[in-house]
Amino acid sequence: MAAPGALLDARTDPAAGQPVEYPYSDGKILMETDPHARSIIDMRDQLDTHFKARQDAYLAGSMALYYRQGDPAAVVVPDVFVVLGAAHKQARKSYLLWEEGGVVPSFVVEVASRSTSRRDTTSKRATYERMGVCEYWRFDPLGELIAGRLEGWRLAAGGWPLRAGAGCASGWLAPERGAGAGVAGGAVAAALP
Repeated sequence: MAAPGALLDARTDPAAGQPVEYPYSDGKILMETDPHARSIIDMRDQLDTHFKARQDAYLAGSMALYYRQGDPAAVVVPDVFVVLGAAHKQARKSYLLWEEGGVVPSFVVEVASRSTSRRDTTSKRATYERMGVCEYWRFDPLGELIAGRLEGWRLAAGGWPLRAGAGCASGWLAPERGAGAGVAGGAVAAALP
């Protein structure tokens, strides 16, 4: 799915002619608890295995995703994301929407923690919705912030009104995307057909 045009509109650079830098690292130390790190690694491993044969599937996480050309502040860093319809699978330092033909992630997963939970449910959620991300999921590996550990939203006309409730046992709302998620043994598990 392509991002809405207004979201990708290039910002004019006051120093015309000067290249805009899109950092792929903010220089901050990434700190995760073992359960948080393990959840991200497990999701990426399972999804990578599942989508290995699909040349149009790109999987990444903890990577800068820039959504407005000319504006290095227009960035989010999802814990895990999958782009279906990607031009290629080659490694990237950052995901720049305008260089990807405006193809946005099909789904994003954020691993909830006390330090990021508020941002994940407010500004990040709003940004993913404006970008046109089809599904947004939050997983709580410690079971402290989300009842049932998993919650998600599916994009529909006009926004994300469809929400899988806390502990959504059915997993992804859109299994037609080729993958899903559920909670098994206190960990997120990809539900792959």
